[in-house]
Order: sequence, then structure tokens, then C-alpha cells
Amino acid sequence: DDGSDGNFYCINGGTAVGTSGFCSCQCSTGFDDVNCASCALGYSGTDCATTNPCVASSDPMDDGSDGNFYCINGGTAVGTSGFCSCQCSTGFDDVNCASCALGYSGTDCATTNPCVASSDP
Repeated sequence: DDGSDGNFYCINGGTAVGTSGFCSCQCSTGFDDVNCASCALGYSGTDCATTNPCVASSDPMDDGSDGNFYCINGGTAVGTSGFCSCQCSTGFDDVNCASCALGYSGTDCATTNPCVASSDP
């Protein structure tokens, strides 16, 4: 069913939502597509229950869409394919852990920059 009459075909636990002529499926976790027929980004397996974890990469072109995400300076890739990010080591920050976090400096971002009292208001 295409939804024009209010009936819409959803599988894999998907639920029909909307109104006649504007129906769609709200898919169960792990599923995607118009009728919930395929695995969502970050999921795989016959029942789309396997999450595909992100893996740190040293290639600056890796954007996480395939699970490989550019993390440097000891950063750890976290998330699932398509939704990757870096968890940075102490002292590092930025999307790919490429720069020093606020309060840190130096070539290895290991120098802490403590606050100093000022006489300026």
C-alpha cells in the first residue's frame, strides 16, 4: 500500500504514521528506508541489530560515513558508522583532536595554563 488511502506498508516492526496521502513508516531501532526494509546507517546484520562501531583512522579524508573517522593525538573514535566523533586525550580538543583544549598549550598540549590574578578590573 502506498498510503493514498491511509494504508501504508511497513515491515520489521515499523509503524505507519501520518494521514491519508501523507503516510510514512516510523522504523524500529536499526531499520530505515521507506518501508523499514533495510538497515539504518550504523547498523548491519540480517535483523539490523548489530551496531557498527567507529574506528580511529589517520587518513584526514575519513569522515565516519563508513565507520572510519579521522582521530589523531591519541583520540579514540566513538559512535557508530555515520555518527562518529573523537573522544580526545587530555589536553586535546577539536573535531579530530587536532588542537589544544582550552587551558593547554605546547606542541603536545601537555602544558597547563593556570589562571593568574590580575589587577585590571
